[in-house]
Amino acid sequence: MAELAVSLFLALARKLVSAQKLIRSGECTRIAPPELTGTELSGKTVALIGLGHIAQQVAQILGVGFHCHLVGYDPYVSREKMATLDIEKADCLKEALRAGDLINISVPLNDSTRGMIGSAELGVCRPTAILVNTARGGIVDEVALYEALSRNELAAAASDVFAVEPPGVDMPLMSLPNFLPTPHIGANTEEALYRMGITVVEDLFAVLNGVSPRFPVP
Repeated sequence: MAELAVSLFLALARKLVSAQKLIRSGECTRIAPPELTGTELSGKTVALIGLGHIAQQVAQILGVGFHCHLVGYDPYVSREKMATLDIEKADCLKEALRAGDLINISVPLNDSTRGMIGSAELGVCRPTAILVNTARGGIVDEVALYEALSRNELAAAASDVFAVEPPGVDMPLMSLPNFLPTPHIGANTEEALYRMGITVVEDLFAVLNGVSPRFPVP
């Protein structure tokens, strides 16, 4: 999941989708066309919305690998814990969003997070910011995201998750060149599927032996 999030940031920052479309179309008449001038992740500020295991992996990759400055918002993670991860704690959601060149969404979907990124929140983001959501559909208001992207109030966004899945091709976001959709493939790797299978078997044996499973289903 963390690798996908970082991949989406890279794809948007370097305009990889537009680049491959241009060269496949046969309309690319020069190298390094100016319309494909991208930006680098190196040295940028990452706003981490949610600081669970996946977000911490994103922070590790971008912090160590790309020397990014890390700002985190998670009311359940202390300032001291964030400091051990070299993450600066934001006091509120909007403070983190204002700071972010790269905005990573990694929170569960529940009553407190549904629609937590709406028009007001997107309105405080930098117009050069890139937002990536690999968490759950419904956390980011898709209408508000469409409006922010179409008005260039946000540079680009990617989402691996949608309120309705799979999303329809007539969804307004799909018409935008600065939006990159993927079909909920965050955990769709050979390695992740193997780990999930092993975990299911281990929890099954735990229950049969009278031990609580690591991942009980509510």
